[in-house]
Amino acid sequence: PLGFAFRDQPQLFVHFLKEPGFFYDDDSYNYTQVAENLRLGNGFSWNKEPPFKPEGFRTPIYPLFLLGHRVVFGSYNSALVTQILLIAIIAYLTYIIARDFANRPGVGLAAATLFTFYPFSLMVSLNFLTQTLFTFILMLAVWTWLKFLKTSSNKYFLFSIILLPLS
Repeated sequence: PLGFAFRDQPQLFVHFLKEPGFFYDDDSYNYTQVAENLRLGNGFSWNKEPPFKPEGFRTPIYPLFLLGHRVVFGSYNSALVTQILLIAIIAYLTYIIARDFANRPGVGLAAATLFTFYPFSLMVSLNFLTQTLFTFILMLAVWTWLKFLKTSSNKYFLFSIILLPLS
C-alpha cells in the first residue's frame, strides 16, 4: 500500500548517505566548516583557507558537538544519528512535562505525538543544524526547572541554571 517494500528501506537510507547534500542546507556547511577548522587547529572560523578570521556569529556548542562526533566516530554523519536519538528524548521530555503539568497522561501522549510527527522536528534532525541540540538542552532545562519547583531540590536548580545558558 505504501508503494515500496519494507526490505527496500535500508537501501533508501544508504542512498542518502551517498548523497551528502541531503543532510546539508546553507547553515550546515558553516557549522561543519567551523568544526573542521577546530579539528585542524585553524581556530573557530568558517573560512576555508588562511587567514582564518575568528567567527563571532555562530555559537560554539553545536560546532563542538560536531567536532566530538568527528573525533570519536571519524565522520560527521554520526551526529545525525545522535540528533535522531535526541528527537526521541525530546519527545519523551515533552510527554513527561505535559503529563505532569496537566495531571493527565493523555495530554502528555498527545503533546509528544504532535512533536514527534511535526515536519519541522523531523526535517531538522536530518540536517546539520543547531535546532535539535538546542531544543534538547532547552527541554532538559525546562524539565529540571519544573522538578526544582516541585521538589525544591537544589540539584535541579543547579542543573537548570547550567543548562539554560548552555542552550
